[in-house]
Amino acid sequence: MQENFQYKNITIGTDPEFFIQNSDGKLISSIGIIEGTKDVPNRLKFLGSGFAIQKDNVLGEFNVPHGYSAQEVSNSISIMKAYISGLLESKGLHPLYAASGEYDDDQLQSDEAKEFGCSPDFNAWTNGVNKKPEGTTTTLRSAGCHCHVGYDGKTAKRSRDVIKALDVFIGIPSVIIDTDTKRRSLYGKAGCFRHTMFGCEYRTPSGFFLSDPKLTEWLFGQIFEAINYLNEFGIEEINNDGTWIVETINSGNINEAKKIVEKYKINLKY
Repeated sequence: MQENFQYKNITIGTDPEFFIQNSDGKLISSIGIIEGTKDVPNRLKFLGSGFAIQKDNVLGEFNVPHGYSAQEVSNSISIMKAYISGLLESKGLHPLYAASGEYDDDQLQSDEAKEFGCSPDFNAWTNGVNKKPEGTTTTLRSAGCHCHVGYDGKTAKRSRDVIKALDVFIGIPSVIIDTDTKRRSLYGKAGCFRHTMFGCEYRTPSGFFLSDPKLTEWLFGQIFEAINYLNEFGIEEINNDGTWIVETINSGNINEAKKIVEKYKINLKY
């Protein structure tokens, strides 16, 4: 029997990751360039409450305040991107917003550069723990654009349902929009999430979604499309299509993704 529950008072946010390049296009480690860590982020109070930056493995990562609309969060991201560009330009570097990248060995010598993942994430479809990638065996690194979703009346089961709906409204279109095929060997498979104090964090989308402000706003707008679907139709049909959804995302099957987009009437325009 389907639960009669309405998701209300939705807040959204993100903590995206980004690459750093030099003028020759070489990827440069954030270690020694970006101040702040996961435990002690560099809080940028002059930008406002909720803005912060830190290093994450060899990438940079930033935080923006949670908001109530896609445009609000997208605007906050634009503020941070402008700050990051200025910070890196002063060092002869620039940011790259992409899904994955290969580093030269000289950028991966420290233990910190080889350490993946600060804490485990989970699979909403199996309710199991995802295996942590091994950073000592690859020079590939990936960037996420994690989506934070807060709502009233949070439970573990409701959060998993949100993640499944986000797989439909973000993960599936991502197969078509984001053509990078390397990131999923490390991160970004279907149903990837964490429970949070405010609700849940969807970890499937990549840093590619920061490459265009219109694409960024589309991404966060899709959160509300997913919530609206759950409030109107519930999770039953998505659960019925679960195997189809998961296999399509994990394999990057564009033809099957287009079929799911058509079935759920997903907007791909941004």
